[in-house]
Amino acid sequence: MKKKLKERMKELGYTVKFAEMQNNAYMELYGEKWIQFSSESFPLLSQMRIDCDQINEMAVEDIELIIHYFKHHSKNKQNFLLIRLEGKYADGLKKKLLKRTFKTVSNQKILFYYLKKNGNIIHSHDAEAFDQLIDHILEIKNKLVEKEKQNPLVEVSMISALTYQIRLHDFVGNLTPTRRENEMYIDFGKRDGEKAMKKIRNHTDIETYIDAWFEEIEKSQRVKNILSPSKKFFDQWINMIKWDMEQTKKDEVYETLLAHFSPLEVESFSATCVKRKQTKTVLDYEEWLFQYEKKAVLVIKNPLNVHVFEKNDELEENVLEALLQVKKDKIKQKFKDIS
Repeated sequence: MKKKLKERMKELGYTVKFAEMQNNAYMELYGEKWIQFSSESFPLLSQMRIDCDQINEMAVEDIELIIHYFKHHSKNKQNFLLIRLEGKYADGLKKKLLKRTFKTVSNQKILFYYLKKNGNIIHSHDAEAFDQLIDHILEIKNKLVEKEKQNPLVEVSMISALTYQIRLHDFVGNLTPTRRENEMYIDFGKRDGEKAMKKIRNHTDIETYIDAWFEEIEKSQRVKNILSPSKKFFDQWINMIKWDMEQTKKDEVYETLLAHFSPLEVESFSATCVKRKQTKTVLDYEEWLFQYEKKAVLVIKNPLNVHVFEKNDELEENVLEALLQVKKDKIKQKFKDIS
């Protein structure tokens, strides 16, 4: 491939120089003018940049030969190659290439924040597989969002390119869509010192493997949650109410909640309050009602009071009674201070 390309460029009057640097590949032509082509490789995709103003007089067949070289370059071989056309002659070259063996890539299908999005085309041979790749990546993302909605203790974040980090209880692990030998996989990181890779062909595979992974995480954390339950979200919730609360007061609030919830439920309640604003109703200044499943938690900041009620027909009456009692106690204390 390289030899054929060099010979053809020599016929056109150019000397060719190839270079590599980290994830980038370069090809430079020296002749009447200097021309540079480059590509950058990322997870699953590579993007080639063509300055169309530099090559507006070059035959489309020769441009295809250059693209073909980059497509089969070692840094891009396992990836889809998107070609980004730039310059005032970009539309003209794009029309020529679309008449041959290339297709336009819709901006909506470029989900990758590290790519420049406008003006990309792809070889027709890769178009269908590329669409499937995007479909799988979207389904993985949707499934993880669903897990976060189902369980407030689940935290999903994108830490680099296409790698998602999942936190649940004390577990921290990564999930990465990847591609090997033209097949799509989910890399679940290391388990027992070995890579856990699952081949995916459709949405059912994605759902099955992610569900199984989360079940495995829950199972591995079960004993730990009983012996030493996490207070991560409880501490965050308390800090939302009063960031400088004394530890003894925090412990009192925790014990109040434990009278109505299990330790795991306390953490789930706290995570729900932290993540979902609709769970909180502001009753008055520094007075809030938090709703969680069949319970309602009344929090009065000053002086600190926490009450847990059942969500039933008597909820309003119970909340009013608790609020009035706190106000009565405040007034009684004022009169004590006067006397």
